[in-house]
Amino acid sequence: MMMQVERRKSATARIVSAPSSARRLPLVYVTGTGCDGQLFDTTPDDLVVVPDQESVEAMGANVVATAPDRFVLVGHSLGGYVALTVAARAPNRVAGLVLISTSARADSAERQVSRHVLLELLDRDFEAWTERLAGLLVCNVSESTVRRSDLVAMLRRVGRDTIRRQLRAALLRGDLSEIIADISAPTVVISGTDDRVVEHEAASELASALRARFVAIEGCGHLPPLEQPAVTRAVIEDHRMRSATRTESRVRVSRSPRQGAREERIP
Repeated sequence: MMMQVERRKSATARIVSAPSSARRLPLVYVTGTGCDGQLFDTTPDDLVVVPDQESVEAMGANVVATAPDRFVLVGHSLGGYVALTVAARAPNRVAGLVLISTSARADSAERQVSRHVLLELLDRDFEAWTERLAGLLVCNVSESTVRRSDLVAMLRRVGRDTIRRQLRAALLRGDLSEIIADISAPTVVISGTDDRVVEHEAASELASALRARFVAIEGCGHLPPLEQPAVTRAVIEDHRMRSATRTESRVRVSRSPRQGAREERIP
């Protein structure tokens, strides 16, 4: 099954002023489970990839085959797992890395059981499944700004077959922490403090392992690009500019001995 790729114009795109060097670095977005291009605030030049293969490794291989020669990679949730594999596989092509609502941890036994339950419900009653998942994705604070009906519509657009492959790929991915040493791209990790899908602590752990900037958005759930679009876009654009500057000066990111991530809280 080929990966779905979208290039779309956003009527609500908020692009901050950036130097020409930043504009020369394309943005490649990899969506999370059940999400499509509507998750992100994009421009016509951006590439949005909806992963649709049987494994995280295969999803990563297809991103490498689809993406430009050098780019800033943004991965959300499942897309974050994929982004980690791409950054490790093609370090000379990934100029910068933005990881949203994701971690490098393997699923716990409890989480594996939950994924199996989701797979069973997906096959039994797709409509009920979309309603259930939509209720988990955003926190209570965001329910006033993100309509559940919009999330349900997005999940149903992506479709049962693609989501089944995505869930199975996530279930089989294993521990990704062993590939972190192969990642040299400057990285920022974004996490909602009220994420009910990926623990905030797991995102902080990932940021520490990557020596990454860690941005915590308070009162935000699993979908920062929808719940806090202006904040998320500003962080992405800032990192794009920083990555372009590093690219032009050919500075390689060095990994210092492990320390706790410095958390930047955004209310």
